[in-house]
Amino acid sequence: MSRILVVCVKFSTDAANGWLTNDLVDAFVRAGHTVDVIHLEWQDEHPVEFVTTPDGTRLLRLSALAFFPRWLPYTVRKGAKWLTASYLAARLARRFMPPESYDLLVGFSPAVVTDGLIRLYRQRAKKTLLIYWDFFPLAQHQLGLLPGGDVAASLARRFEARAVGQYAQTGCMTPANIQLFGTYFPKYAGAITQILPWGPASFIDRSRRDEFRKNFGFAADDVVCVFGGQLIPGREIERIGELAQRVAKTLPHVRFVIAGSGPLAALIERQAADLPNLEFLGKLSRVRYGELLAAGDIGIVLTSADFKVPNFPSKTVDYFRARLPVLGATEKFGDYSSIINNEIGAGLSCSVEDTAQLEKNLHMLACDPSYRLACGQRGADYYQTHMSAPNLVKRLIGEAACPGIC
Repeated sequence: MSRILVVCVKFSTDAANGWLTNDLVDAFVRAGHTVDVIHLEWQDEHPVEFVTTPDGTRLLRLSALAFFPRWLPYTVRKGAKWLTASYLAARLARRFMPPESYDLLVGFSPAVVTDGLIRLYRQRAKKTLLIYWDFFPLAQHQLGLLPGGDVAASLARRFEARAVGQYAQTGCMTPANIQLFGTYFPKYAGAITQILPWGPASFIDRSRRDEFRKNFGFAADDVVCVFGGQLIPGREIERIGELAQRVAKTLPHVRFVIAGSGPLAALIERQAADLPNLEFLGKLSRVRYGELLAAGDIGIVLTSADFKVPNFPSKTVDYFRARLPVLGATEKFGDYSSIINNEIGAGLSCSVEDTAQLEKNLHMLACDPSYRLACGQRGADYYQTHMSAPNLVKRLIGEAACPGIC
């Protein structure tokens, strides 16, 4: 069996509210591999924690903010975190987990945020893999989230390219992502492969669907469209309320339900107060969100019209696991719609700017229960074969063991 090191900025100690990283580590462990995790917490400040979890995983939790005094101005502290936190973390990590031989080291984008840690451990890792889904700083710059304008974006891109170059293999979401990666990092010399978002092997249980629908207050003939995720600018979430308003009379049996938290929560709450067919549930636990999906009929996927980075939103994972057809409205630069519509046949997706087509797609899904079921089943079948964490682990270990792949 293999020894694996996972370095990430998101990892939960609460199994009920885990991240994709948790699912990946769990799949490695269940396959019999030995796993170490270094979690560089990016948002919250907490003391150092080094534990062995019940499944035998060694987990070192460090806080990026803890390296800088609180009296520093916010902008200085934030900048120092981006530039130096991973290198300071590497010094501390060496005390708890001295570098040793690993068969596979896995890191995530943005690569620059963990660069110091990767440099410490990569020399003794046989294979290195970067999961690259968030193009930094391209995406942040496009959405206006990167201060400093073009000059800062150019400098940040250089740092990111340097960090990306530490990996021998990179996994991108879709063919369009792979093409963009080659253009954005033209000097990258490693191999590039496709790795879609993943999730646990299990499907969301729909056997108690009627009970869950009753608990959420859904009528028997309601067609429930669900959106779950972060409610942040740049996600076009307000378009759900606009769609609900447009179809209130033509599709009176359709209900829209939004679950999540973030800066746009107040806006969504105001929209829901004015629209009888729109409901806002706030943030739900992972278990409760699973119950909502089991009670639902359609899963909504949205991305920003201003977002020029191809994307395969990870919320699709849970929709597939719940056998929900996808109603998508995404950036026209990507290939998400083509994959959903043509490759998988898991629903109907269009450009987020084509409101007329989005409404037509909703009508088709809402008025044809058998079509919804067929789309949902195709999504589930595709997920089981191509997107479940256990199957991904088999692929990664197989590639890691094959000379020349990495």
